[in-house]
Amino acid sequence: MPISYTIDLADEVVYRTYTDVVAYDDFAEHWRELLADPDLPSEGPLLLVADMRAAKIDLDGESVLRLVKSVIQPLLNGRKWISAVVVGFPRDFGTTRQFSGCSDTCGETGVFYEVEDAMAWLADRRS
Repeated sequence: MPISYTIDLADEVVYRTYTDVVAYDDFAEHWRELLADPDLPSEGPLLLVADMRAAKIDLDGESVLRLVKSVIQPLLNGRKWISAVVVGFPRDFGTTRQFSGCSDTCGETGVFYEVEDAMAWLADRRS
């Protein structure tokens, strides 16, 4: 699968890495697996860091909206997230901003070109 993740139990942060071409079915499978993981912290907002620099995101606006409405929101069941996403290309920056706009009821998403900026942003939101 082109999306892998680790859960830092001490910091209660999920670190996700995206590689290769990532399409709708990959995102849907990832969210189903992640939100069913028994190690996922169960309290407070879901803290996420996603590194998409090695991936090509294959989603259009309609697919983004469908993913949020039919997969992610039902699985979150009212839980919110704070998500810092690192991208490598302007196209992926735009797609991620579309995702952020469609999912603003799920939480807050920041999009960055540098990991350090993403981590600083996430740390500011945690406090």
